[in-house]
Amino acid sequence: METQKKNLKVLLAEDYDSTRMIYGMHLKRYLSEAGFQVEMDIAEDGKEALDFTRSNKYGLIVSDYDMPRLTGAQMYLQLKPEHQSRTVLMSSTPAQLKHDLRAGGVENLPLIHDKQQALENLDQKIAQCLQIN
Repeated sequence: METQKKNLKVLLAEDYDSTRMIYGMHLKRYLSEAGFQVEMDIAEDGKEALDFTRSNKYGLIVSDYDMPRLTGAQMYLQLKPEHQSRTVLMSSTPAQLKHDLRAGGVENLPLIHDKQQALENLDQKIAQCLQIN
């Protein structure tokens, strides 16, 4: 008998087309294998991501740090408390992610040029965030 998958609404904010496509496909596959039925919204910059959060509730937000109109950090600081209480994964170098964001529960996902290693790091951070064994 097949187990019922848990619904999970995800927001992916990334300004580069190729990275957005790779992360989007990977997130859907990884989360599906972890037992989630994924509904994903895609934002091309921080302002669009913030607009999405005003009319949707997300269980996971994966955001690039360096984006046009609003950075990932600026977006995070403007989120409603219900979204801030969720762990937001920021794709950034440690120097970019300010101490105040780390203290606020934002997970740092180091920028890695090896795509396979970057995806493995993403999996680990998501597993921590969603408490996937």
